Amino acid sequence: MIGPVAQNSLNIFNRLKVLQNDGKFLIIYVTNGCHECNLAYSKFVAASQPFDREEIRFGRIQHTGLAATLEIDTFPSLIYFKANSYQVNRAKIDITVDSIIQLISDVTKRDFIYMDKHYTVEVNKANFDDTLNTPRQCKLLLLYTNENKDKVEWFDDLAELFKNDDKIMFARLNVHREGELKDRFKARAFPALYWYSDDEIPRKSMYGGRFDKIEIMAFIADKTGITRQQNGALPEGAGLLKEMDELIKANKNTIASGKKMKKIVQKAKEFLEYYDDRDMQEIAEYYVYLLEEVEYHEETSVIDDERYYLIRELVDPKGPRQRELLLKKQNVVRQFFDIMGDKLLKRNSKQSPIVKAKEPRPHNHHHDKIHRHEEL
Repeated sequence: MIGPVAQNSLNIFNRLKVLQNDGKFLIIYVTNGCHECNLAYSKFVAASQPFDREEIRFGRIQHTGLAATLEIDTFPSLIYFKANSYQVNRAKIDITVDSIIQLISDVTKRDFIYMDKHYTVEVNKANFDDTLNTPRQCKLLLLYTNENKDKVEWFDDLAELFKNDDKIMFARLNVHREGELKDRFKARAFPALYWYSDDEIPRKSMYGGRFDKIEIMAFIADKTGITRQQNGALPEGAGLLKEMDELIKANKNTIASGKKMKKIVQKAKEFLEYYDDRDMQEIAEYYVYLLEEVEYHEETSVIDDERYYLIRELVDPKGPRQRELLLKKQNVVRQFFDIMGDKLLKRNSKQSPIVKAKEPRPHNHHHDKIHRHEEL
């Protein structure tokens, strides 16, 4: 006998199959309502906007029973159905606009290189609350009219610079088309920009500065800590953490010996509590990982091994976020070299350069995780 949850999951799954009878490609965002799910969803929505719904369908499912039926245990996840197929496929990609569109291109064998990609979410009455009330995510909202086409293009270009960042969402609202929503704002001259805080209940305020890229990028950096170069690339030294670097500098001789590392590793682990930002916490964990590697092998040459590992991984990263994560880790390794100097390459004199005293410890999957997914 099928229980009520399983039966409900089966009903939803059957409805998904019915959708495939029309021969359209279907991609679905699977969520359990986690914070990471809420942050990344705007990328999925933005990716969907340029597509003709008669050819490509996008959907969202928040149903843990169905997720279990599909053997999905990490969130958010993407699944897709090819046209005229009932086969469920898992998309193991970064949830970014570029990655989603590339996936659709690869599966459908169609080239979307000339598609006018959107990196902003177009807000309307149906998605207004869902979009702008997402907790713990900063948002920059452009209010515009039909006459502000140049500013819309400028805003989309600005959003593209932050296309790999979940901590901030870029959204736009056409006040001519969505007249009812216009009254929720005090602005009467357009275009206008509104900033939404990353509080549990977001607070909005009108941006009073100029429509200038450099000025607004500085504003975003001040509000969020997100810094980008003017072309969207990571800034020099991205990923370096001051507290961790100072710890290494203060203890470089001990680290160089590979001995008596316990207190240093413990202090680094205490620093983990300082970082509530997901990305910074992941890099902090990487610092700890490198120190633990030195402690385990009792030598610092493992940092050099890590350097070569990162170079190999950067040849073919799994996605744009994975690439940026690897670049940040590469900066951390370089920082070890800058601080430690020649000491970093010296092996333990008591250990054979051919046969190591201990078996290599497997990588602690730092290089495989892009998001800190929540378990079902």
